[in-house]
Amino acid sequence: MLQSVLITLTQKEHQKAYQIAKREKTEHDREQQYKNILVLIAGQSFLNAFGFESKIDPSLFNTSLKPEFNNQHLYLPTLKGFLQCYPLSKDQTNFPLILPNDPLKLGYLFIEIDTPYTKAEIIGFLPQKGTIELDRSHLQSINILLKDLISSSNPPPVLSHWLQGSFKDWIPQPSLLQRIQDLNSEEIPDPN
Repeated sequence: MLQSVLITLTQKEHQKAYQIAKREKTEHDREQQYKNILVLIAGQSFLNAFGFESKIDPSLFNTSLKPEFNNQHLYLPTLKGFLQCYPLSKDQTNFPLILPNDPLKLGYLFIEIDTPYTKAEIIGFLPQKGTIELDRSHLQSINILLKDLISSSNPPPVLSHWLQGSFKDWIPQPSLLQRIQDLNSEEIPDPN
């Protein structure tokens, strides 16, 4: 089972995040926005590697545009829904969140980002829920997200793009490749 996926953040991605974050008024807000943008970029890289088109709100990059959606959302056009990305730090075990019920929200993608912000790790997925306090044990495998996306998308994603190494900074790992190949044949128990 796919436990996590590590994404390396490039200098260009840091520059994009910095350009957006510097518009914030306080240092705290700039830091939070910087992390949010890096997490969105990591989430988008992850989904694109598996053949799922996702979009970050273009108004984040161009202030002359009107915001289309929340700055923590990735929009998946083929599914006509949003995936909300949450940054977590390595030492963060509990995270109280308000998860509003939104029919267009597909769920929540949790991404752990290291302190120097060079790597982001996709660590878990949570389907649409209400207000709860979460800890890491509540997160479901990213396999469940991939299976949900695969079963909902038309046409199905092209996983071979990722397997062929077109994903930037990707280093093939035989055990990971085997896990991905087994993804469609593996039966995941329903957590309910």
